[in-house]
Amino acid sequence: MKRYVGYFVFGLIAMGIVFSGYGGGGGGGGRVITAPSGSLDTTFGRGGIVTTDIGTNREDEAKALAIQSDGKIVVVGYSYNGTNTDFAVVRYNPDGSLDTSFGTNGIVTTDIGTNSEDKAYALAIQRDGKIVVAGTSDGDFAIVRYWP
Repeated sequence: MKRYVGYFVFGLIAMGIVFSGYGGGGGGGGRVITAPSGSLDTTFGRGGIVTTDIGTNREDEAKALAIQSDGKIVVVGYSYNGTNTDFAVVRYNPDGSLDTSFGTNGIVTTDIGTNSEDKAYALAIQRDGKIVVAGTSDGDFAIVRYWP
């Protein structure tokens, strides 16, 4: 089994580099995996690139990611739902496909408070596999824990 180790450098993860970005106007945050040489790993997603649209006409931003011990990639951030923003958690298989065993087709959004601005910025994977996500909800600390 491959193990992935990463270091954030201006939004990049090294040892398979993963890039997370802004996908306004209905686009999705993107992830790019590269080989240690820096060339795209064409076995990941489509030619080394994966983009995911959280919902129709939503603006989605990926802010952090973690690699589970089984190689699955968990990305967190937030998605604008037309009124406010919600926590967004997306899980991918090691090949870049959405992990359909997680949430709804690999995607979970969480509205912490009615009409609140909920933004996830960090995550940790517990030893038992639970996903702990930290961020803000209307300027307050917010922590949510998800089943794997």
